[in-house]
Amino acid sequence: MNRSRYLDTILEENNKFKSSTSKRTLINVIVLIVVAVVAYFGIPSLDKRAAFVGNMLSGIMALMALIFFIKYLRLNSPIKEKEINKCLQEIQKNLKADETFDTFDQDISNPAFGEYIIDNSNIRVGKTFVLFYSIYTSGPLVRILRGDNLGEFDVHYFTQNGLGTDIGVDINDVNGKRIKTVMTSDKNKFYPFLNAMEQIKHYANGNDIVVEENSIGQEQAFVQEVREGIEHHDKKNYIKIGIFGIVFGMFLCIASSSSGIAFLYGGLALMVISIVGIIATCIFMRKK
Repeated sequence: MNRSRYLDTILEENNKFKSSTSKRTLINVIVLIVVAVVAYFGIPSLDKRAAFVGNMLSGIMALMALIFFIKYLRLNSPIKEKEINKCLQEIQKNLKADETFDTFDQDISNPAFGEYIIDNSNIRVGKTFVLFYSIYTSGPLVRILRGDNLGEFDVHYFTQNGLGTDIGVDINDVNGKRIKTVMTSDKNKFYPFLNAMEQIKHYANGNDIVVEENSIGQEQAFVQEVREGIEHHDKKNYIKIGIFGIVFGMFLCIASSSSGIAFLYGGLALMVISIVGIIATCIFMRKK
């Protein structure tokens, strides 16, 4: 089976990750062995009655050292051919009859619509392919999507106690079937990625202007709509929290008549902070 040059780049990156991880693992082995030896000889020398405790602690440390040493040996072994073949097959099944690994390499090596890192996933968006890959000690995990197979994007925004936590998108194919989900807590990383996915989808449908729009940093209409909707949602929640703070501050002020002046100061401070927060939210959102 032919090899993808860019896959070789990923494998090299994976080997560097395994090498750095194995070094840290070896340090753990050495530290555990030292602790085991000190516990075995040191504790009984201080108090012979504690010899059993020393032996037990030494045995536990030695067992942990053995476990880490086995992990170290596995980290120093080459990536299994089975894992490499999985990556090659993932690329190959997304190639059309007139496409080769070189087609994939040229598109992904210099991705037209950018590269992104979301959580543990590296993402490269070319004109034809979208490459998702993650690095693990067992080998890389690769997923490929085609721009001409992308359908609707379903964006989900999750909140807790009125504050945004995670934002994600379900990527569907042209038949409406979900083929990939991307989730992150960082909206600043999410919007550029979603914009790139919109751009490759439009490009695959014959809209070449998106390449120029990408070069000047223009955001797609769908992404603008998503951003504005989430900002409006956040604004309403921040104002609700501010109103709650004002109401709770008023209760503290009322309770100060029987509970002490500390309640009065606390209530006034909470009301001022809440009012300032509401004003700042309105000004900031209006500027955006």
